[in-house]
This record gives sequence, structure tokens and C-alpha cells, in this order.
Amino acid sequence: MERKGVELSTLRKGLEILSLFSEETPLLDTSSIAERMGLSKSTVYKYVQTLEGSGFLVREKSGRFFKLGPRLLELASVAQNPSRLVDVSYPILQELVDRTNETAHLVAIMGTHAVCLAGFESNHSLKLSYKPGAMYPLYAGASAQVLLAGLDDAAQKRVLASVTLNRFTEKTITSLKELFNRLQQIRRDGFAVSRGELDEGTFSVAAPILSSAGDVLGGISVGGPLHRLDAGRETKYIQLVRGGARKIAKLLE
Repeated sequence: MERKGVELSTLRKGLEILSLFSEETPLLDTSSIAERMGLSKSTVYKYVQTLEGSGFLVREKSGRFFKLGPRLLELASVAQNPSRLVDVSYPILQELVDRTNETAHLVAIMGTHAVCLAGFESNHSLKLSYKPGAMYPLYAGASAQVLLAGLDDAAQKRVLASVTLNRFTEKTITSLKELFNRLQQIRRDGFAVSRGELDEGTFSVAAPILSSAGDVLGGISVGGPLHRLDAGRETKYIQLVRGGARKIAKLLE
């Protein structure tokens, strides 16, 4: 929980920095950002480095000032265009929650990450929580891996060449060979199950939403505390998420 608190604080600061840019102030340097945020320049520099590395900020020609980067354009596109995917997914996500009493969510690819487009939470007091706009690495966890597995080999290699396989838990896959084998298995099976790869003590069961041409449009999953996942529930959840993904794909035709 402590790690999540730190990550949420970091995310909040990053969003606050991005919100400083506007038509009136399209360019800002580290000193200006630090002054407006009430933070030290060294602290702001770390946030800015992360935002720059992720494509949310880019340097203008002099190298001193920053401006909003191409990743924001991608997010704007997602915000404007996935409405049909989200709209048709809502009742199916709700059905997943009703039939599993676990949290269900819809994800799509955003650069080297999976982004949550919609989510419905379990009624359990102990549950997973997915907020729209939250981003996750494509290589860790079932809901992200079904997206990565849906890409062709060349696209997978391009994505993985630009990321470091960081370890989030002892279950996180940090070997490229092991990850490629996992992705091939997900392709063959048509679903993924993960246990504690991104957050310890949790599970996720996911399936890709594929177009008639076989392109990955997104993915849906159910997840919760690992102690609630037994063999019978796992089999049931696999059937439900695969069925739900097919229903969404059919509605999008």
C-alpha cells in the first residue's frame, strides 16, 4: 500500500505539471515549474525527466524550455475516439462484475503502456480499483499482456526495445525470453491469467478484444485478491472474459 501511495503522489505531481501548460504558457523551464509548484528545482527535474522520457514533454530547440509532447496527442485521440468501444463495453463489464463480484476493467494500448478506459468495482470491501486514465506497463499483468500478445512479433520487439523490464514483485517477468514465451502462450490460449506480477497478492484474468482481421482493439479483465481465486473460479472467469471480449468485438463490427 505504501508503494501505491508514493506512485499516486508521483502521478498527481506529474498531472499538475502538465496542467501548467496552456495556450498562454506553451513553454516552461524547470525554474518556472518549480516556482509555480512550490517545489525545489531538483525535485521538479526528476518529474520532468520522467515526463520527457514518456513523451508527455519535449524540449524545444534551445534545450532549456519544455512543451507538451506527442503522448498528449495520443491521449487526446483516445479521449475522442474510443467512445464506441467504451460504450459497448459498459454493460459487459457490469455483467462481469455481477457474475464474479470482482472488479472488471477495459484497457487499450497507449504507446508502451496499457491505459484503463473504463472500470467497474467489486462490492467486496477488499478489491482491486482501476481508474480511467491509469496506465500500466504492457509486459506485467494479464490485462496488459493480452494487448502485447495481440501485436505482431515486430511490433512487440519495438515496444520491448524501448522499455526496461522492471521488477514490481518477485513474480514479475523480467526475462525477454520468458516474456516472449508467455506472449506466444497467450496467443494460443486466447486469454491470460496473472498472479501477483504487478501487485503482490492479486490476480487478473484477461482476454483480448480482436477485430475480424485479428487486430487487437483492447482487452477486458476481472481481478481481485489472490486468495479468492481457486481452480473453479479461474475456469469460470476465463470463460466469462473470453465470452465478454467476443461480445464486444461483435458489437463493434
